[in-house]
Amino acid sequence: MPFVKVWSENTPAGSENTNTGDDRIREFKFAMRERLAVDHLAEAVESGVNDYYHTLIHLIQQSTPSLIALIGQLYVKDVSGATELFYLDAAGNEVQLTTSGYIAGPRAALFTAGTVFTVPSGITTLFLTGCAGARVARVAVVAEVAVIISAEAEVARVVVL
Repeated sequence: MPFVKVWSENTPAGSENTNTGDDRIREFKFAMRERLAVDHLAEAVESGVNDYYHTLIHLIQQSTPSLIALIGQLYVKDVSGATELFYLDAAGNEVQLTTSGYIAGPRAALFTAGTVFTVPSGITTLFLTGCAGARVARVAVVAEVAVIISAEAEVARVVVL
């Protein structure tokens, strides 16, 4: 994305007249706002409401980052030609959050009658729904293990209540 104001740390030149300083300050503010506006709400004059909050987050593919003490890191990297979302905790545990554009985890094709999977502690009710949102399966949850009792069609997502 090209910016209107070109960023250069070589200006102003040491020989430039000091009476152009106010122009350079305005150019700098404009250039900063223009770049912040890529992912933030950045207006020419602050409104006092929502100034500089994120409106979008762009992540550039990278390899797994270095660990930083007490810091979790969210990033994307290439997995077999697809950009996937990852989380790295301060202990070095890397979790792939997406697979082929979906939240990582069991996929629709796995949800058929007789499928068994674990659920988080405390979950007692699950509804498995199709793409249109209609309930398509009955699920029994006992001691954190779910078993699909019957399925009318392949299930597209799990709704945990």
